[in-house]
Amino acid sequence: MKGKSLENSSKWLLSALSELESTIASEYPSQQPPQSALRGLKRIRASVQQRMRRDLVQYQLIEMMGGACERCGDRFHPSIYDFHHINPAEKEFNLNRSNFNREFSKLKSEAQKCVLVCANCHREIHTFMEKQWLKLPWNDIMEGAY
Repeated sequence: MKGKSLENSSKWLLSALSELESTIASEYPSQQPPQSALRGLKRIRASVQQRMRRDLVQYQLIEMMGGACERCGDRFHPSIYDFHHINPAEKEFNLNRSNFNREFSKLKSEAQKCVLVCANCHREIHTFMEKQWLKLPWNDIMEGAY
């Protein structure tokens, strides 16, 4: 996985923000730097830290699920994976980046209701499994795929 490179780029960005903060402070040695500049930097720092946490949670969940697509067996960049709920009736919430700020124990219990699949396999699952009633020429070809 490329978790280390993303983590390093986020750490680099945080250090660059720290350097920028000190540059702004050095440009205004005898007075307070403009608050608008400092507020903007604080927002960027918070956004980067939130991204780092979401990336970490995503990597942990993917590793917990085996780190490979359960259908095709391939390994991909973490952004390619989807968590497919086996039984949609048990689903409390979607496992995606917008929900990775929840408590990890809740994410872990939700992930246990899912299988880890790549985006392509996930689309095929929904396309062919939900439309079984359609009798098209390629249904026979896809029959053995699931």
